[in-house]
Amino acid sequence: MATEPDSIFAGLDPAAGDYAVAAVDRLLEMGISSNASDIHIQPRKEGWDVLFRIDGVLSVADWIRGGSPGDPVTRLMVLAGLPTYRSTQPMEGRLKWRNEAGSVGEIPSLRLSVFPTVHGPRAVLRVLRK
Repeated sequence: MATEPDSIFAGLDPAAGDYAVAAVDRLLEMGISSNASDIHIQPRKEGWDVLFRIDGVLSVADWIRGGSPGDPVTRLMVLAGLPTYRSTQPMEGRLKWRNEAGSVGEIPSLRLSVFPTVHGPRAVLRVLRK
């Protein structure tokens, strides 16, 4: 979680039990509203880098602080119905996401790809708009 006030994750407490749920909700809301075609979550030693691909350009959007009871990649795996106990092999799944306020208009489908890395699973979400 970035310390800047304009961070997507500002105000979230990494020690809270629902941190991963709230972080994924904000991540998806921001990625979809910014017209990202891909959302990348790359693990590192102390958390996760968040990258958005917008108009073909992949750029760092923010980072999620580690040290919470759950992690955002596992949360996405649960939403996509993927087994969370298989951490040593690549997996793919699909999910639909509606923000807590109830999306107005189109609800995009998301294709999730998860890859094992040294620091934990890496996730890539492809936003599929109609």
